[in-house]
Amino acid sequence: MQLQPHLNQLHKSTKSETLLASWMNHVQSSRTKAVKDEAESDLVALREATDRELIELQMNTQRQINSLTERHENDIVRLTQDHKEEVRRLEQLNLDKVQHAETAFENLMGETETQNGLIFKNLAVSIYLRRFLVEDGYDRFFNDLTLTSIDETATVRCDPSILREVISIQEHAILRFEKVKNKLEDAKMLYYEALLDLAFYEAEMSRFGILNVDATQRINENLVAFEQNLLFWLNEANTKHQSGYRVSFFA
Repeated sequence: MQLQPHLNQLHKSTKSETLLASWMNHVQSSRTKAVKDEAESDLVALREATDRELIELQMNTQRQINSLTERHENDIVRLTQDHKEEVRRLEQLNLDKVQHAETAFENLMGETETQNGLIFKNLAVSIYLRRFLVEDGYDRFFNDLTLTSIDETATVRCDPSILREVISIQEHAILRFEKVKNKLEDAKMLYYEALLDLAFYEAEMSRFGILNVDATQRINENLVAFEQNLLFWLNEANTKHQSGYRVSFFA
């Protein structure tokens, strides 16, 4: 009889513990579901935030790419333009150098041609004077042009073959001067002097009654050319005398 109350009390305690355990299990389940729901909600929010950040990052990246592309394109255009300008500058520089070299070469060749012509001109004079009295040279030619006509009483001062040689050499000198007479003042001066010398030599040939074809006409043309050139520059000198400008008679 004494055991029954103890059993009843034990039964009540066991039932209470069972109820408590059941309640605790229910609470725990509720907490787990809430945590799970909250975790899922946080995950969705995180995914949405991540998507937004990713989209924003993509947009920012694209803007930076566009900016860099535009800047690089501008740089490429600028560099290309600078390159073209540099190429044009170098081409012009090279062209100027080539033109300068060509001009220098032409001047050198002109001076060389002039010197060669002068050699032949002086050679003609030298050959002529070795067989001719100097004091009866140009003065006689200009002072008494009647002596250029055939005169049997005239003293033969030079062999015709020598004069032909002198004339041939003089013509060669004239050809040399003529090539460069429009480029160098000295060449033009020597060209007209050579024409005058040739007229003199051919006039001397007339003393023997031996003239080249159209020699008389050539003598006249050479003298006229020399005279016209001289008169032209004399007039130029008179016109510009007041300015103090110095004019070359054979420019």
